[in-house]
Amino acid sequence: MDSLQLARLADVEVRSLDYMRTFLREASNLGVGVIASFHDFKKTPRVSFLRDRILKAAGAGAVVARFATTAKRRQDLARLLDLFR
Repeated sequence: MDSLQLARLADVEVRSLDYMRTFLREASNLGVGVIASFHDFKKTPRVSFLRDRILKAAGAGAVVARFATTAKRRQDLARLLDLFR
């Protein structure tokens, strides 16, 4: 049995979505939801950049977009809050 058949969710890095089309199609066919993750361990990117990642994730069929960023200043937290408005 393919291990994907046992999954409910699969986490794929946003940067890999273009290369993972076959996997994403198979996951969709099996009813496996996709979490599209983005990581930046040096900074918190601009809101426009993060929104673009959300749109890319949605376009690839992801059910969740997940971010891990590094917030060093209040402005970084403000960016993340602005993203969810």
